[in-house]
Amino acid sequence: MIESLSQKLVQWQIAKNIILDKDRSIYEYSYFVMIGEIINILITCIIAAVFRYPSLFVFLIAYIPLRIYAGGYHADSSSRCMVFSAITLIAVCIIGKYLFIADLTVFCLLGELTAGTVIILLSPVEDQNKPLDKQETQKYRKYTYVILLAEVSIAIFSHLLKWQEASFMLMLTHLVMSLMLIIGKIKNRYLVRLRHQTQ
Repeated sequence: MIESLSQKLVQWQIAKNIILDKDRSIYEYSYFVMIGEIINILITCIIAAVFRYPSLFVFLIAYIPLRIYAGGYHADSSSRCMVFSAITLIAVCIIGKYLFIADLTVFCLLGELTAGTVIILLSPVEDQNKPLDKQETQKYRKYTYVILLAEVSIAIFSHLLKWQEASFMLMLTHLVMSLMLIIGKIKNRYLVRLRHQTQ
């Protein structure tokens, strides 16, 4: 669905001489990412409203920049991606709303240490549809580290100001991100092994 819409938008722009045909793939991918993010935001709004949990937007604001540069697991189709995203957001809502306890200092610290270590060691995890060259890998890793450092600093600052829920949500964001990296790494290794077996 998203792929088809992206292709139609690019084809229309080419027909109107707005962009060049040689840049088709770049614009198709850019539109695909942009439309996907808009849909994710809409899904987030719906889920946050259903669960009456506005803190979900803290998760989204922290998660999107990390996801862009750290990479991780990507579903094989846009429809699967939307379903997977919705399930992830619902899980975050349930954990955040029903399992959150104000005094979680030790748990948050251990969670941040674990998630941060995984993110630092594994990022970026590329997708088979968007492989990274050496220069891109270095750039994405650098941006990931900067974003992670900024978010951990905000989490610590929030904790000191007794904004425990914001601190907890940032920790949860990093745990989800680290899980996406691990799953993405496993998927990539599986695909490489599968390719070797079919050759």
